[in-house]
Amino acid sequence: MKVEVLGAGGGVAPGCDSISLLLDGKVLLDAGTGAFRIPLDVAAGIADVVLTHSHMDHTVALCFLADNHAGLGTMRVHCLEETANAVREGFFNDRIWPNMENIRVEGKPMVQFKRIEKMRRKMRVGKTALTPFPVDHPVPTLGYCLHGEKETLPVITDLWDASAETWKWLAKQKNIRRIVIETSFPDGLETVARASGHLTPAVLQQRVEEHLPADWEVLCCHIKPRSAKEVRRQIKNRLGKRVSILKQGAVLHL
Repeated sequence: MKVEVLGAGGGVAPGCDSISLLLDGKVLLDAGTGAFRIPLDVAAGIADVVLTHSHMDHTVALCFLADNHAGLGTMRVHCLEETANAVREGFFNDRIWPNMENIRVEGKPMVQFKRIEKMRRKMRVGKTALTPFPVDHPVPTLGYCLHGEKETLPVITDLWDASAETWKWLAKQKNIRRIVIETSFPDGLETVARASGHLTPAVLQQRVEEHLPADWEVLCCHIKPRSAKEVRRQIKNRLGKRVSILKQGAVLHL
């Protein structure tokens, strides 16, 4: 599997876009502002979007992706029912944006939500294999294991914690050598991080050392741009060579 990091930030600033990963050039994982970087000819081939949750930094590009896909068939959005309802109410409500579920082109809806129900069960979106699992965040949220031919990569873009069952399940998965996991705020803003359901370097260290196998490399994403230098320094001080930063523009081969 080829994973193109279109956006990896926890906010938006010059040179920093919010989370969006392109899988094998066909499936989009989250539709943050990084998705605005997709060329039109590539966007035409993307019929499936997989969402972690409903927050705007992960869904803001959906309206424009669907708009650009008009006339090319239905754009399928795979997510939790709660996420679909939030997107319907927040975007596709005929006030902020047309309700694209109700607009049909050649008899087909422009957008169709596909509900994810089974947790920790492998699913296929086109030819792409993923396994959703629940994590703790202020709104219902998923992480995903991306299954490549040689490697499985867990991606957790937003997180405060997860259940003991989920952590144990994740640690037992095969073919994992690295994990993408968020760290948003510096240690001095743990009150803000906790209230908004995000990690600091100190809490990241706790989660990693308590729950993850010692040989897993940690790739950090979702860093808030204003605090990026401080967060990166604190992460390095706490986890050393085990951790690196997931960079916008990076390409991972699984």
